[in-house]
Amino acid sequence: MLPPLLIIGLASLTSLVLSLRSPGIKSRWCTSYWFVFSQLLFFPLVIAVGALFPATGASPFDHPKSNPLGYYCLDALTLLSLGMALFWVYRMKGLRWLASSLMVLEEVVIYGALFIASMSVSGDWL
Repeated sequence: MLPPLLIIGLASLTSLVLSLRSPGIKSRWCTSYWFVFSQLLFFPLVIAVGALFPATGASPFDHPKSNPLGYYCLDALTLLSLGMALFWVYRMKGLRWLASSLMVLEEVVIYGALFIASMSVSGDWL
C-alpha cells in the first residue's frame, strides 16, 4: 500500500505533466509567474523550526517535553504556506489547472518537511 502523500504527489505530478502539454501555455505565461516557485522556500523554514525548537528532556530515559513555541511556528508556517498557495492559484488566471497541480505538488514536499519537523518539536519519533 502506498502512503497517502505519495499517491497525492504522483497524481499531482501526472496532472502537472498533462497541463504542461496543453497548447497556449507560452502565450499566457507571464514572467512574474516564476515567483510561484518561491513557495518552496517554506521547506527550509520548516526544517529550521524543527532544528531550532526541538523537544527537551531531563535525561535520555525521560519522555521529552514538547516545545509549544515550535508548534506555534509550525502552525503559522502551515497557514502561510496554504495562504500563499491559494494566492498563486488565484493570481495565475488562465493557467489555474497548472497552478493548482504545481501548488499541490509543492505542498506535498512541504508537508513532508512538516512531518519531520513536528516529530522534532514534539519529541515523538517514529
